[in-house]
Amino acid sequence: MSPLPTESRIFADRYRRDLKRREAAFADRIAPGTKTWTGAVQAFFDRIDKAGSPIKRASLVHQLTEYLNENVADGAHFLLDYGGKQRSAGLMFATLSAGEHPLVGIKEEGVNIVQHFIFSRRNGAISAMSGCDLAFISKHAIGRLHERGHNLSDSKATCVLACVGILGVLTRSSIKHVDGGLALHYDDTLVVGSLKHSAQQMEGGGERRYNGTFYDVRTALPADEVRNREMLEQGAYATRAVAAWLDDRGVGKSLTHKLAETIPFMPRRDDYIFNTLEGTRSKP
Repeated sequence: MSPLPTESRIFADRYRRDLKRREAAFADRIAPGTKTWTGAVQAFFDRIDKAGSPIKRASLVHQLTEYLNENVADGAHFLLDYGGKQRSAGLMFATLSAGEHPLVGIKEEGVNIVQHFIFSRRNGAISAMSGCDLAFISKHAIGRLHERGHNLSDSKATCVLACVGILGVLTRSSIKHVDGGLALHYDDTLVVGSLKHSAQQMEGGGERRYNGTFYDVRTALPADEVRNREMLEQGAYATRAVAAWLDDRGVGKSLTHKLAETIPFMPRRDDYIFNTLEGTRSKP
């Protein structure tokens, strides 16, 4: 494998630094004093809990939804689903953060895409979760995206990674793609990785665990140089599935299952995908 060009390595490092800056800025605006998306969501949930009435709680969720929606172009986040009325509200969104590989024992830098949600119901019940992994893109893969993308800009890189995160949403509960490779065709580049599986432990939830499957992106290849027709076909179908999701903008199981089923299964390729240890993670 050829080494990354110097400018691509510099881009990957700078892009991750910029993500850290944006994350800290948005976190502080959502919940002053916090520095991470996860910390901000947890602090915001505490604020909702203290708000009292369902009307006040729903109003706070609507305000956060409006803020994130209005500033999506300036941040590293995208909305997955939201709604509600005067006495109830729900918000689900995903964020990009510079960090390490989600699986314990793997020391690798990259970008984590994680999911957060906050629900406030008419009966006064509230719930929230932050830090549910959707995807991880290695720093090497970000550098390859820059190399293949001909001076890839920050905004376009974020668009590519958002599509990666959406593909993670579609496939994380898919039985069809268990232990499979996963490719996404974006412009003239093929983003290549696989699904990794584990039980993710909920922070503050004791022994409570939930599905920790995520899309693990290893590299990006020039699509016109890929000879594996199955990989190219899967990448094309994955792109169509992501585009179809963007048209509907929902994370219901029926929609995500339907779209995941349209993507052909592809076995893992060891020459593109390293074999990470899979198991329970100690960090959320």
